Amino acid sequence: MLAKTGARAAAPTSRLLPSPRGDHPVQRGPGAGGGRPGNIRRVKIHLEQPVDASQAELWKACATAEGIARWQADVASGDALEDGRLRLEWPALGASLELDVVAAEEGERLVLRSGDSLVEMTFSPGAVEVTHEGISGDEAEGMTASWRAALALLAHHLERQRGRDREVHWFVRTVATSAEAAHAYFTDEAALASWLTTEGGVHTEGARHELGLIGGGTLSGRVLANIEGRDVVLTWKEDGDSALTFRTLPSPLSGSRIVAAVWSRWTDEPATEKRAAQLEAAVGRLARVLESGGKA
Repeated sequence: MLAKTGARAAAPTSRLLPSPRGDHPVQRGPGAGGGRPGNIRRVKIHLEQPVDASQAELWKACATAEGIARWQADVASGDALEDGRLRLEWPALGASLELDVVAAEEGERLVLRSGDSLVEMTFSPGAVEVTHEGISGDEAEGMTASWRAALALLAHHLERQRGRDREVHWFVRTVATSAEAAHAYFTDEAALASWLTTEGGVHTEGARHELGLIGGGTLSGRVLANIEGRDVVLTWKEDGDSALTFRTLPSPLSGSRIVAAVWSRWTDEPATEKRAAQLEAAVGRLARVLESGGKA
């Protein structure tokens, strides 16, 4: 299924940034969630993302609806003023999130809350730091992965697409699989050849990639994020330095996950029907391969 969202400032789930539906739960272990509701283990994660941008630019990207829609949510509205509220939406997934603004020190610090979850973002020249606390223990790995992918898109937007609005296309299927199995098909050269490519694989973060595509054309650029067992973010030089994120998300269907290719474009040039059709067909092939246990 293809869904398109023009991500711009415009007029809930219980999770906080950065992903619809809270992204990937991880396997339960002793003390990692479960048990009585009052005994859920809460954890904190911390990440730092270098970005070639000023504090003012980072603030605008993270604390305004217009800025957030250029890298994070597909649609954003509201004001990042103290005691204000932001609303983030992912229409393709039917997901939304309302955030209370706890603190807003312009250019310096932003604190957002949703239920038990609290995010603090601090800004300095060339970097943003994120501290996310109140996450249940069985969600920490998936939330960390989701933040890493989102922050990679933030850096790409400010370094290569600054000032441009984003258009988002989602290509999704619901599949009986795991995040780890899907990641293998996002990166391994032989596995990629079963659904997306004619040649090439995806390597470490920062590495160059050059993938020949089934149906013709090339997907080349840089690996923005390659999160082991989770998500992958690639730039696409041939499409105006757009970005493709391959990811899985929790599904309401037991034993299944949503597998998605998310195409972020910061250009006034319309997406070509051929490329959209290639991605739609590719995700369909991926779903069939995953459902068959890796047999094309």
